[in-house]
Amino acid sequence: FPREGNGQSFEHARRRWSLADADPESRHAALERFDAALMALDEEHMLLSAAHVECTHCNEGAKVVSIERGDLVCVFNLSRYHSHVDYRLGMPMAGQWQRVLDSDLADFAGHSRLMDGGDTVLAHSLPPGELCDRRHAAASLYLPALTASVFKMKPGAGYDPMETYSSELGGAGDYGEEEVWW
Repeated sequence: FPREGNGQSFEHARRRWSLADADPESRHAALERFDAALMALDEEHMLLSAAHVECTHCNEGAKVVSIERGDLVCVFNLSRYHSHVDYRLGMPMAGQWQRVLDSDLADFAGHSRLMDGGDTVLAHSLPPGELCDRRHAAASLYLPALTASVFKMKPGAGYDPMETYSSELGGAGDYGEEEVWW
C-alpha cells in the first residue's frame, strides 16, 4: 500500500491473483476461496441488492457488530485479542439459525474454532416487554476473535416470538400495543 518507502505508489496495492494459483495451500489461495464463498452467498441471497439492511448491534468496547441484510444476519467480532463466549445478540426471529458462512474455517486459513456443534444456533423468544437489540428473540453465540459469521433461518424452523407469547398468554388481546416495537 502507499507509504513513504515506496514513494506513496499504488502500483502494488492490488490483488495478485496469480499468487493463489502458485500454491493451493497458501493464504492467497485461502483468500481466493473466501472471496468465492462470499460471491456464492451473494448470488444465492442477493446480498448487494437486498432491500432490508439494518445494523442491529454495535458494541465498540467488545468490537462486535451485527447487521441484518435481507434474510441473513451477519455477525463480526473485530477484536484482535478477545473471543466472546455466550455473547447475546438480538435475532429477527426465534428458531434455529444455520451458519451459512464462517470466516474461521480452515479452508479460508482460519483456525476452525467452531468445529463441534457450531453450525446451528437457537434463538429464543424473549418475555413480553423484554427486547435485545430491538428484537423479540435473542441467541447466545461463541464469537472467536477476528471472525465473521453469516446466519440464515433454517427452513421451517422459525416462529414469530409475538405469536408464541400471544398463544401462551391466551390470545393477542393480552398484548399491549406499546410492547410491539414494529
